[in-house]
Amino acid sequence: MRRTLAFLSLAALCAAPAFAQQTTLDRQDQNFLNEAAILNLSELQMAKLAQERADTPELKRFVDRLIQDHGKAMERLQGTAQGLDFRLPQEVDAPTKARIEDIANAGGAFDRRFMAEQEDAHARAIKLFEAQVQSGGHPAVRQYAEAVLPDLRAHLEAARSLADLLAQGPQTQAPGYGTSQPPAGPDGTGTADPAKP
Repeated sequence: MRRTLAFLSLAALCAAPAFAQQTTLDRQDQNFLNEAAILNLSELQMAKLAQERADTPELKRFVDRLIQDHGKAMERLQGTAQGLDFRLPQEVDAPTKARIEDIANAGGAFDRRFMAEQEDAHARAIKLFEAQVQSGGHPAVRQYAEAVLPDLRAHLEAARSLADLLAQGPQTQAPGYGTSQPPAGPDGTGTADPAKP
């Protein structure tokens, strides 16, 4: 009986470190949660800005997807953090805010400047999330990273394709789209009358 109790006590002591590792947040977990929150907040802010400023219909569709996916990702992150009693940042940090302001002031180059940021931001995010999946301490945080990674990879692929499209220039846009000039009339000059067939 004594041997059995001693064995159980030893087993409990051996299991204690592993149990603690799974129920507490280490520094990597905390940094990841903070950075994931800033990522989602910044993507939502930039996408809403792009809804107002984007010239191309392809970009408008892309930002609609960003808002949908990052909105869901933020809700899931908030649920994960709440379950861990961890307080997430409620606004972006100063460097991210500066990048958003820079994009907002891009003028006629907004679409290309926005897409360059999207490629860079999602490439960084994928590295962050992959590192959390591989070496994160808390299982709930790793599960969150695993769940969001597919969307991040899809966003990066779409961003690269769209950036290539924009790089080809105005000829990829529909006639008259995103410019102040109306389409030409039947004779190649003047203004087409939309009232006439």
